[in-house]
Amino acid sequence: TRSLCDWSSDVCSSDLPYENTFKNLFSGSLILVADGYSSQVVDLNSNTSCSYLQKFPNKIGNAVGAVLNNIPIICGGHNNRGEYQNSCFAYEKSSQSWLLHAEMKSRKYGASTTVMNGALWVSGGSHNLDILASTEYIYSNGTVSAGPTMPIGMSDHCTITLHDHRIMIIGGNPSSNRKSVLLFDSDNKAFYPGPFLLYDRSFHGCALFSSAKHGGRPVILSAGGAGQLTAEILDYTVSNAVWERSKHICHSALS
Repeated sequence: TRSLCDWSSDVCSSDLPYENTFKNLFSGSLILVADGYSSQVVDLNSNTSCSYLQKFPNKIGNAVGAVLNNIPIICGGHNNRGEYQNSCFAYEKSSQSWLLHAEMKSRKYGASTTVMNGALWVSGGSHNLDILASTEYIYSNGTVSAGPTMPIGMSDHCTITLHDHRIMIIGGNPSSNRKSVLLFDSDNKAFYPGPFLLYDRSFHGCALFSSAKHGGRPVILSAGGAGQLTAEILDYTVSNAVWERSKHICHSALS
């Protein structure tokens, strides 16, 4: 798979001047990472770099997004006046600009997203004082449809698509949920609990990778978050899997 920079090259950046914009957002070898002031799309299969992307249309915080069909899409968040957003913007190769792609069914910030069945699955988030249990699908053609309702409302969590197409939903708010793990089976639309985290997590990152330490099996890494320098790994394909401590990281979110 070639990168977005067959658009341009392989590591692309743009200014996104607002705090706490998003977490790690990825698809295959492509990762979209942003810290609120800049963003990068990195192709792990290459080490070359490209010119900056155009600035994002609006100053936003606590948005979510992912790389869908090699296109970065960013949704929701709030602007610097605290107004909640439902817009999704996609970066168009031909015009080298962010264009309105879709409008979600609800305005929200602090949601999470992953790619599922050819769409972005946006789950949870907050609106005013409400933590949402609703989910929705954002498709590459700009259509939006309602998804299944989660058992509880969640925000500031992390979601990831597993090798078998199930979804793992990790941590997040409210505070009672910060060690919780949910699994979602899209084939039968069922949610069921996973093994509890070792540490409270919200505003954290998560990733799926093949671990040499674990015999090349796919494992989940959950790391960082609000006030956390810890990291932990779940070897989820083995029976009775539990989270194990990993090396700590250098900086915590919101610290």
